[in-house]
Amino acid sequence: MGVYFSINKGISQLHERIYLPDKITMIIPTLSIVVPVYNVESYIFECLESIVTAFETNFPFEVICVNDGSTDESLSILNQFSQSYDNFRVISQKNAGYGRAINVGIQHAKGEFVAIVESDDVILPNVHQRIIEIFKKFPEVDFVKTPYQPWSPLNPRNVVSLPNPVSTIDNIIKSEDGILVSSDGKINQVVVNFKTDDSILHAPSIWSCIYRKSSILERNIEVIETPGASFQDTDFAFKCYLSGMKYIRVFEHFYLYRVSRFDASRHNRRWGEQFIDMMANTKQFLIDSDAFGSEEKAAFYAAFFLRFKWYFERVSPGLRFRVFSRAYAEFKEILDRPDLYVSVIRTLGSSGRDFLEFARGNYRHFIPPVSAPPGNAIKHSFRSGDEFAKFLKMSYWNTPLIRKLAGSNRESIRSRAVGLGLKPSLLMAKYYSRRIRREGK
Repeated sequence: MGVYFSINKGISQLHERIYLPDKITMIIPTLSIVVPVYNVESYIFECLESIVTAFETNFPFEVICVNDGSTDESLSILNQFSQSYDNFRVISQKNAGYGRAINVGIQHAKGEFVAIVESDDVILPNVHQRIIEIFKKFPEVDFVKTPYQPWSPLNPRNVVSLPNPVSTIDNIIKSEDGILVSSDGKINQVVVNFKTDDSILHAPSIWSCIYRKSSILERNIEVIETPGASFQDTDFAFKCYLSGMKYIRVFEHFYLYRVSRFDASRHNRRWGEQFIDMMANTKQFLIDSDAFGSEEKAAFYAAFFLRFKWYFERVSPGLRFRVFSRAYAEFKEILDRPDLYVSVIRTLGSSGRDFLEFARGNYRHFIPPVSAPPGNAIKHSFRSGDEFAKFLKMSYWNTPLIRKLAGSNRESIRSRAVGLGLKPSLLMAKYYSRRIRREGK
């Protein structure tokens, strides 16, 4: 006899009672699906149900649900699934964030391959097991990248990041010598890396991929374990791309990314310097892994800049100037080396114009068009002139742009900044000089 689960607290508007079938016995899995879970009682059943129905009955897979300290009914729903399916496992931990939840899931994965499904999203049937066939044909491949579908139950949207339509799963499996020829005669290499493909410049979407678990473990790649669930996927994606992984892009998608959840982390507009801290750690990981040569640096900084633009729109208005200054300082290496600077511009393509404005220090160019902060918002972040001067010295003053403008004379920045239109520099100079006059220093 099956197990019944009574819906309460508005978990579903579709059913008042949901029937789960009798327990199913599983063998050693080929694929492990990691589901990080935190307070998603309204969405988690739909997510897990889509996973159950996505596979043929004879395909060996497991689902590892990592409950990250949920305080709602999420854990109760997870337990109902684990009681009904032998291939469902629940791991509970104190709230430690999205990154920790995924890392724990991968550590416990028994499958040769690993996928991530976020707990408010759903997946489509009959795609994962076909992608596994790609891995079998191309043993050198570390992960397979697919497009995804932004989705809400009321408003479906277009598929994102579609590669060449010739790259279907069936065509890839049938390809000879790892080559696909499109209708116009163009030759497409099936197996690519960051040097021959530009996926690193697009949305990370680490959940629309399937990974060879050994490739992740051998490179010591983990999702950074910062609090909450915000932008950690960027860190993981950069590590995968730039650590030498080979991958294949396919045309078909299986992942539906929910955009109708208004409490999701992507809607957060209170972020500060967390993203910059994370990217500094990502860079150090690549350095420590001996994976930060000239080509990796150009790709890293180009992708970093594009993700920074996305992130900057979500920064709290009172912190935008400070975050811009901190980000600028992180690009010191590029601005000091003309060869790398040119490589980044070339890698960015049409976005190179924005990078030129960034290199000039044109802060206003990146301010969102609505609810821009007042020009002196930065003043409220400091209690004294000494504290502000320390900020200048640590995060901005030693960058090549400021040295070029002011040399050793800090006051000369005022006149030079006006001529070059470098508004952040001008703002800093005005505030700094006012502090000197007011405090008599």
